[in-house]
Amino acid sequence: DMANHLHTMDVLDNTGMRAYLKELLASPAMTGNLRICDNDIVNAVITGKTARLEEAEIQAKIEVDIHKELAVSDIDLCALFANALDNAIEACVKLPSMRRFIRLRAVTDKGLLMLRLENAAASAPTQEGDRFVTSKKDRASHGFGLASIRDIVEKYDGTMATEYAEGVFVLICTLTAGEAK
Repeated sequence: DMANHLHTMDVLDNTGMRAYLKELLASPAMTGNLRICDNDIVNAVITGKTARLEEAEIQAKIEVDIHKELAVSDIDLCALFANALDNAIEACVKLPSMRRFIRLRAVTDKGLLMLRLENAAASAPTQEGDRFVTSKKDRASHGFGLASIRDIVEKYDGTMATEYAEGVFVLICTLTAGEAK
């Protein structure tokens, strides 16, 4: 959705773009009542995914305590949470609705951001070497979520681990997120 919004704004003149942006910022996806933590970016991402979780009949348990100011860029923070949730949602919708769940826990503490996301999945993601690959036919346009997450984690001197067992995929990320300067 955001890519579509950005492309639309790119072709508008300055007045049109500012009006469009103002309307976008006032939309429910950006201003939802969901207030999970002090960080506006994380709140916006999770609020934006909430409707999708409900539409897909995914049971979600979200526990997030992320500080307002971090040394992680807003763009990286958005990409980290959005890619993790998008991948989890995509895996869940392949299953019958009664088996769909996502559990997200994320905290910042002592200069670290720690994220653990568990989701129902029919199978483990496919890997070629140390890289994950998409199961979709159009590999040129898909399959970048976990690679993007890994790049972000490495950028902030962190670690990323994944595991799959008995129908549950787990993503664990820890990265240096010290207080913003």
